[in-house]
Amino acid sequence: MIIVILYMHPILSHSTIVTVDNNYPSQGDFTTLQAAHDAASNGDTILIFPSFVPYQGLVITKRLIIIGSGFEQENDNVKLSILKSSVSIDAGGDGTVMEGLLFKDFDNYSDPVGLIINANSTLVRRNKLERIFVYPNHTGNIISQNHVEFTGNHYQWGSIYVENGNEVLIENNIVINDNGSVGRGIILYGTAISGSVCNNVIMVYNLDHGSNTTIDLNYSNCEAYNNIAIQGNAFGSNFFNNMGDGTQFPTGNGNMQNVSMNEVFVDHNSYDFHLKPGSPAFGNGLNGDDMGVYGGARPFVDHGYPGIPSIYFLNVPFYTTPQEGLNVTIKAKSNPQ
Repeated sequence: MIIVILYMHPILSHSTIVTVDNNYPSQGDFTTLQAAHDAASNGDTILIFPSFVPYQGLVITKRLIIIGSGFEQENDNVKLSILKSSVSIDAGGDGTVMEGLLFKDFDNYSDPVGLIINANSTLVRRNKLERIFVYPNHTGNIISQNHVEFTGNHYQWGSIYVENGNEVLIENNIVINDNGSVGRGIILYGTAISGSVCNNVIMVYNLDHGSNTTIDLNYSNCEAYNNIAIQGNAFGSNFFNNMGDGTQFPTGNGNMQNVSMNEVFVDHNSYDFHLKPGSPAFGNGLNGDDMGVYGGARPFVDHGYPGIPSIYFLNVPFYTTPQEGLNVTIKAKSNPQ
């Protein structure tokens, strides 16, 4: 079953914009995310100012649009919107959107930092985080264009883990798992799971362990297509037009086995998953699409920029005089919706 999506950026909706800024002096309405959430109403937009000081996570119980600055710098002059603890989208948070955020564990906890989804119809896109966990029995959740990477010691549930009774679309994500024990990528574990897993690149490590998994559809009704797997295994059926560096995917149905990733990507060892000229991933996906994160209807957006204009260069002098004035250089660009 393929989930049909209408992508229109919610920032265009009629809502109040609430700002969060923990810099000093603060230019925002609030200095913490939870305070901004508690003051907001359903449908409001929360803009998170970039900062060198990470923000605490929050529990979401309202329908909100939460937008950061992107998860990766193009230069050292631009800060990021960083969260140092996980976010839960709970009851009441149906329809929430989160994008453009960097989740980073500064305390070396064993549990990864990321998103826990316990709601319906959420859109989680263009974030960099360590895990995404979807609780049972929800519909319409979309996990798109994220960079999900975990390198801790013993977290074994999977970088993207979906429990039973869900309808979900998992598309155009980079998923990297090297946790020192069992590498697991996209896991759909449970009965009555429907939806699609498409155009992802999944890279797992520790091949000496037989449970290393790129995609596990064993207990679901999902279909997987246009994905590229590096190391590990794939489990289940309904695989169409996927590619692996081994025999992860079954023969037939357009799947490709034993493909050298050096011929596919610009440099997969450095996590550059752009397709190199002449790559066999060009045009060999379902319906003639490209395989991998830059193919399909919603290609991966480098740096995780949200679907609103963003500043990618800012130069402000530390000192000036009344005679010289303040010469500020700003470079901004629009981003794909």
